[in-house]
Order: sequence, then C-alpha cells, then structure tokens
Amino acid sequence: MGKKNSVKEAEKYLKNIKGLDGKSVINACKLVTFDIWYRNPIGARKAKKASQIKPDVDTIENIQIMVKRNISFWKKYGPVTKYGFTFGRKGYSKTVNAGDGDYLTYDTLWEFKVSKNKPTNKNTLQLLMYWIMGQHSRKSEFKKINKIGIFNPRLNVVYLLDIADISKDIINQVESDVICY
Repeated sequence: MGKKNSVKEAEKYLKNIKGLDGKSVINACKLVTFDIWYRNPIGARKAKKASQIKPDVDTIENIQIMVKRNISFWKKYGPVTKYGFTFGRKGYSKTVNAGDGDYLTYDTLWEFKVSKNKPTNKNTLQLLMYWIMGQHSRKSEFKKINKIGIFNPRLNVVYLLDIADISKDIINQVESDVICY
C-alpha cells in the first residue's frame, strides 16, 4: 500500500511481545495498527502510524486486565475449534458477499465486542446472520453450532443465546430479507 518496510516494522513489534508486561502490551498496541490496512485501506491513510501509538499506564493496565479476562473466558467456554472463519461460496449471497467471524467452539459462534455498552441489535443481527450463513455454507464446523454468544472483556460480561429461542419467523426473515438467499 505504498508503505515501504511495513512488514519489517510489524515483525519488529511482534518480536518484542514476550508476555503481558508493559513493553509487550505497547508493542502489541503498535502492531495492531497494521490491521486497518487489511480491513479498511482507505481509512488507514488517516489513521495513526504505529510509531505514534503511546498507550499510557492506565491503558496498559486495562489491556492487561482484559487479556486476563480473555484467558479466564476460554478456560470456561473453550476450547476454540475455529477462529477468523469465513462462509465459503454457499454461505454468502449477492447481497452479503463478505464477512468473517471471530471464534467457534464446539456448539457456539462467538464474537468479542469491546465496548462500554451492552450489545446492540446490530451486534445480535450480525451473529444471527453469521449463524445462518454458516448453515448455508454446509461447512462441517457449523453443523453443531446451536448458540450465539458475545463476550465483552471490557465489562467482563458474557451474552449467550440459544438458537432454539429465536423464532423461526425471525430466522426466515433475516434469511430472505437481509441476506437475500
């Protein structure tokens, strides 16, 4: 994307992540700035450069707390069976032709949302769409998924919903009117 030596720079930050100490957290914060180039190259041009990222002591401590909460979360709800998953040709439609989820466990599709607020209807719609797209994908990893969940490590709260508790009418409406199968 016209940024010379960016891979070398990112590798330098990665090499300096050794654990959960302050120096490692700072390097992780710098490293994640490269993610925007993958997800939103237009927005990346306006984003701060890794060298400009200087988290303060409170931010570092908050990140350390959230990482510890993530570890505890996975001890209870894990193990992860798939992460960064997509839905293949059959899972997408002409209307929804992109999207990737966070994590799958044995029976749950998980998204992590770091926010001061409770999940929104957009967050739950996203998860329901992912579940539906997973079913349409015919990929084996989605066959046993019967719950959708959100974990917010900032609030240390888990939101979990059994697919059986969602009306068939809602599922059909999302399938036909939102994803447009």
